[in-house]
Amino acid sequence: MTDERDFDRLARAWLELGPDAAPDRVVAAVLQAAETTPQVRRPLRWPIWRSFKMNRISQAAGLAAVLVVVIGGGVLLSQRGQPATGGPVASPSVAPSAPGTPLPTSAPTPTPGGTVQPSMTPVVLRTFPVAPPDAQGERSCDAIGIDNPVIGILEGDAAQRGDPVWLRAPDGRKLSIVWPDGFTARFTPAVVLYDDRGAVAARAGDTITLQRDVSTASGSFNDPYYASGILLGGCYPLR
Repeated sequence: MTDERDFDRLARAWLELGPDAAPDRVVAAVLQAAETTPQVRRPLRWPIWRSFKMNRISQAAGLAAVLVVVIGGGVLLSQRGQPATGGPVASPSVAPSAPGTPLPTSAPTPTPGGTVQPSMTPVVLRTFPVAPPDAQGERSCDAIGIDNPVIGILEGDAAQRGDPVWLRAPDGRKLSIVWPDGFTARFTPAVVLYDDRGAVAARAGDTITLQRDVSTASGSFNDPYYASGILLGGCYPLR
């Protein structure tokens, strides 16, 4: 029984250390115990003890079973203190945007036809110098009648640089106009014509009459009509 207690003591000490492989001295002790220890079996109803020695095959099988149990137990004990790996990883969450935050909007772009979108930026016009006022701060214009004055409907397009505002003649021709100094135009999106004081003088679609006879020019870009004299309630004599 001493050999059996020695084996138990060695196996218990080895399990407390928790290795994952059996030391050589433990294996040697197991082999020695298997060689010399008689095996005893007690049947449930046998009144008499009977001992017998195991043959070589039985001893080898028993030794293999002992090693499997010992090594398996050591592996389980050594893995108790290790953190688990391969668990599910929390997916990153997207922080919600602050309520009421306006989304960015794009600036207006020109239309395919080239017409500029609504803008209050003044557009440069072709202008002529106006005669300065007299000592009383007034300008004088001859109130003469014109037999065949220039008449047209106000039109414009900010995309047409150099001649953005013109008159459309009754026969459909585009009449190029040189406006008095100080006149400007804005597109909202239709053209709005402003006088030299910054007041609205006319809008797109309004009919404008010039104190000029149609025979004085052709109305082309290189031979325009000058909107001098009485114009839209004002006096703009050519200097």
